[in-house]
Amino acid sequence: MNASKSKFLLEENLSLRAEADSLFRKIEKSTRKNVEVDFRNVKFVSRSFAHQYLLRKESSKKNVSEINMSSQTRKIFKIARKKSDSVRFDYSEWKVSSLPA
Repeated sequence: MNASKSKFLLEENLSLRAEADSLFRKIEKSTRKNVEVDFRNVKFVSRSFAHQYLLRKESSKKNVSEINMSSQTRKIFKIARKKSDSVRFDYSEWKVSSLPA
């Protein structure tokens, strides 16, 4: 590991969006600009975690990179990225008055 990077080693199971949020709160508190997230121990990643991770990474002020990602984990992140890119909601037509009382 480069001395100018912070490194975060993840747990075995990553299933909740809140876990991604917690990770990025720690990342943002790091004094280093460059951060490595180590997936070495990860055995399971949900699409929800992956999606939230990608959203938080995109908005982070840090340079976040991933290391030791298994092929299965990479697939989940690829699926989460595709779903995120393809799903867009237009709420402009929704009217509160149309909801049942």
